[in-house]
Amino acid sequence: MKSSFPIRCQCGYEIVLETVGTDSFKDTSCPNCHSAICVVDNGFVSTRVFNKSFSELHSGDFTVAIIFSAMAVECELARVFVKWKGIDLGLPTDVTQAHLDLWDAQLRQWAKIAVRLDKVCEFLTNRNFDAFVTNHSKLVASIKERHPESAGHVSIKKFVVERLFWKRNAIVHLGKIDFTLSDAEACRRTAETLFQIISEMDFVRRRRLDGKS
Repeated sequence: MKSSFPIRCQCGYEIVLETVGTDSFKDTSCPNCHSAICVVDNGFVSTRVFNKSFSELHSGDFTVAIIFSAMAVECELARVFVKWKGIDLGLPTDVTQAHLDLWDAQLRQWAKIAVRLDKVCEFLTNRNFDAFVTNHSKLVASIKERHPESAGHVSIKKFVVERLFWKRNAIVHLGKIDFTLSDAEACRRTAETLFQIISEMDFVRRRRLDGKS
């Protein structure tokens, strides 16, 4: 199965990498500024889980597709958090298992996804989730295009949590299994939006690092 992975060059140009099966994403160069791009951290787990949600959706298992969509977002959020914790510490040689255990404990402490979205966003961008999104016109435009029904929501965080994670919780906590194709498709669109937002958080953090160097 083909997997895709969006990345941003330091110049800001967005590139979508593709690979097949369990192969790694290959190093490449930016078509815009021609800088070399070495793919060290490729989100192997989160992208595979997200692609699994796609295959489950098309096989007709809408319940599992919703679970995998939510799980993929949680994997990606944890990935960028741990990645930047490691970079701040001196990745990769200075990272020990004790550090990894500490960061895992922090993520588990933020058990509610709404809290975790805020905490990771604050760590990467110095803004909470809603403030970060509303101050990026590209994200706002993309969300309006992908989710026209979000227009009446004051909080994008509340919107994505209700659209994706409430449905996941209804499945795993309450045993609700009668979700439809349209439900699963809406959850995947919400997960796509969250992947895009997390990618922008990651890019902002990288710009901050570049500004210090």
